[in-house]
Amino acid sequence: MTREGRERLAQALAIVFVAGLSLALREDDFALFLVARVLIVVIACLGLNVQFGYAGLVNFAGATFFGVGGYMAAVLSRSPSCAPAGTTPLSSPSPSRSSSAPSSR
Repeated sequence: MTREGRERLAQALAIVFVAGLSLALREDDFALFLVARVLIVVIACLGLNVQFGYAGLVNFAGATFFGVGGYMAAVLSRSPSCAPAGTTPLSSPSPSRSSSAPSSR
């Protein structure tokens, strides 16, 4: 098996493991919330590993977006008009939302 094949197998097994863990914990809200938070931090750490380790860049843009998204989720969750489940899509920056803003021309 080639290196690409082993990487694809590892990725497939990781996805199956996370899906199985999500199904097993579907009744336990706290454990599922904890797994989701850990996976979010793992994704942020992988992004920083790519920036610092492979590319050798000192770039804190990924950490900044992670922090701004967390801050926005916290601010939006304190608002009585916004449901907690709705804070995640609203706190993540998306190109479609920023491009739909009216221009000042």
